Amino acid sequence: MRPVVQQHPEVGVVVVDGGDQSDAAARYGLVNHHREDQEPSIARLNALVEANLHAAGIDIPRQ
Repeated sequence: MRPVVQQHPEVGVVVVDGGDQSDAAARYGLVNHHREDQEPSIARLNALVEANLHAAGIDIPRQ
């Protein structure tokens, strides 16, 4: 898989190693972890929603 180059508003260009992740999983990871250090309550809510979706059998990209 080829590396994915994405534009990030705060840090500029981000190159994501295409290793074993799909393009969708790489993009999800960028969006999922964006600002979690600045907004910890949103990060906790996101983790709770992901856990509930996973428990319900819905497949979501994992990091």
